[in-house]
Amino acid sequence: MTKPNVTEIKPLEKKVSKEEVESFVNANIVPLERKEVDGQEVITKSACVDGRTEPENSKGRVRMFGGDAGILLSFAATLNEKEIDIENDSIITALVNTKKEIAGPDAKLCLHTDGHGEKDGSIGCGHANRMSSSREDFNGDGKYGLTWNSAKDLFEKAWEKVEAEHVVLQGDHEELAVLLVHGGENGQRADFSVYSLDKENGKSFFVIDVEATGEYFKTIVPRMSEKLGVGLSVEDVLSNYYKQLDISAGLLAGHLEKYDVYIESAEKARVEKAS
Repeated sequence: MTKPNVTEIKPLEKKVSKEEVESFVNANIVPLERKEVDGQEVITKSACVDGRTEPENSKGRVRMFGGDAGILLSFAATLNEKEIDIENDSIITALVNTKKEIAGPDAKLCLHTDGHGEKDGSIGCGHANRMSSSREDFNGDGKYGLTWNSAKDLFEKAWEKVEAEHVVLQGDHEELAVLLVHGGENGQRADFSVYSLDKENGKSFFVIDVEATGEYFKTIVPRMSEKLGVGLSVEDVLSNYYKQLDISAGLLAGHLEKYDVYIESAEKARVEKAS
């Protein structure tokens, strides 16, 4: 990978109704996979929110911007904010070792590119590529909390690790809306997510797991911090993740309607237009 892919995501003329969203969601609910670690059931894998993600690459995983790149980039931004100087290689190693600790020795960093990036050697993850671009409307002014070249170096070094998955998403962005996935409305733990792609019906959505992402950070961040000998709090790293998410969401999906999805069981979900 040598340059950021600056392919734009153009608004689609096709619109989707709340009823269509609810039908899609209820047909594509998937349980989040957990593993017992230190007496607690925790989520150990992530996948990007990208609507082109195939079910086999998102099954059981928490959906967050960039997948594990989202952890790396927000962690690095928090170090930068606290004026703690740690090399990108060390940050990546800390995450790799944390993943192995919670998921087993064969654990992988959950990263992706796309067919366009694979063809021209660019970064095909929209979140990482916006952060890795010197364009003023992307990250030329460092709005993500990292310089664009530092973000680019971090993602590319993570991609080159033998422990990295190399998922390649195919096709163009044709997402119809953004789904903000929650647990049940009565405070139930978030035990389910939603597949983002239904090829048979030609529909795809950006899928963002809200509470489950926070849970994933609570598992990962303290272990990374301990390995690096820094005292970063989950709250600070999550704060930077949401700051970065808001920027990328505006760039990648600002033209789309957003829906809150409340999933109480594998058979029952309720959809409301997000305010």
